[in-house]
Amino acid sequence: MTVEHTPPKKQIMATRSDKINNDDQDFKAIHFALTAVAIGDERGDAIIAAIKPIDESPENLEDDELAKIRTKAEKGDARSQYLLARAYYYGEGIEKDLAKAVSWAEKSAAQNYPDAANLISVYYFNSEGSQKNLEESEKWLKKAVALGSLKAMYNMSLRCHDGTAIAQDDVLANRLARAAAACGYAPAQLLYGRYLAERIGTPQDFAKAKMWIQAAADNGYRPAQQIIRKYEEADSP
Repeated sequence: MTVEHTPPKKQIMATRSDKINNDDQDFKAIHFALTAVAIGDERGDAIIAAIKPIDESPENLEDDELAKIRTKAEKGDARSQYLLARAYYYGEGIEKDLAKAVSWAEKSAAQNYPDAANLISVYYFNSEGSQKNLEESEKWLKKAVALGSLKAMYNMSLRCHDGTAIAQDDVLANRLARAAAACGYAPAQLLYGRYLAERIGTPQDFAKAKMWIQAAADNGYRPAQQIIRKYEEADSP
């Protein structure tokens, strides 16, 4: 028996069946929005970021906040080590330094901090030239997933779907996206909605696709908000 996860009630504004129209116009509208993303036309440009491997860049860190993070990191706090690694990786509040980013991320990952392992995976995946190493990226990605990183589940789902450095497996891709979505991770909620709409590793279900994309939008995820806006525009008289 397969149990279908649904978005947590506290994270969405409306998921009841009476809020979802199942007529042909509704199907066409959501399919229109997803197609804009899939083909990459100008209406979908702002949404393309939703299908790339991610570790969200941190907010701008103030000097005093960064100093506190560094102090905790130097004392061995795993979360602070990860936050410092991200700051170095993206150059937020500090000069960008990928070597230091990886070094701090490795310290954090050695203490089994899930998102630190994912950040290392992203580094090896996105690097260019000799630094790019898909095998290392996969190794760290699997560790991050095993530790419960929602970002890693999202990234592995993408790779399982497109077969990048991992055997192509749409069923596994769907399960990973669904698991992260059920935990309230907005990018995964959008991705799972896409899988439902495009019949990727799961039976096609436009109503549930819209429900999950709405959940991502209600969580403040801008790409999902753009899709919902296009849906509403297409659905208006």
